[in-house]
Amino acid sequence: MTPGSATDRFGHHLGLRSHRPRADQPVVTLEVTDHHLNGAGIAHGGVLFSALDQAIAIVANDAQPGSVLSTGTIYCHRPALAGDHLEIFVTAIKTGRRLSVYEGRVMCESRLIATMVGQTMAARSV
Repeated sequence: MTPGSATDRFGHHLGLRSHRPRADQPVVTLEVTDHHLNGAGIAHGGVLFSALDQAIAIVANDAQPGSVLSTGTIYCHRPALAGDHLEIFVTAIKTGRRLSVYEGRVMCESRLIATMVGQTMAARSV
């Protein structure tokens, strides 16, 4: 299975829309709906983590097929609400043959919702 492809059932289940990685363009988008909300009425942190994981995986696999997230730290800055249109952007911090580091940002219009620093490792050749 390739992240963001038609075979990525989990991403599709969450409603993530994957886009081809291009400079200054979102890699993943998500319309926050009621089923993304936690008991406090805001987007569940797991949904944000999953969207960031998906976006980083797409960019990492574009550079190094077979890459998987080996560690990720998410920072939630403000809540995402039902009806928000989220855009996830990814920047490569360091790319290597086996290990790479990326920064992902979840944006809603000009508001920063969450960030993630994620390390990927090339787990296998595709």
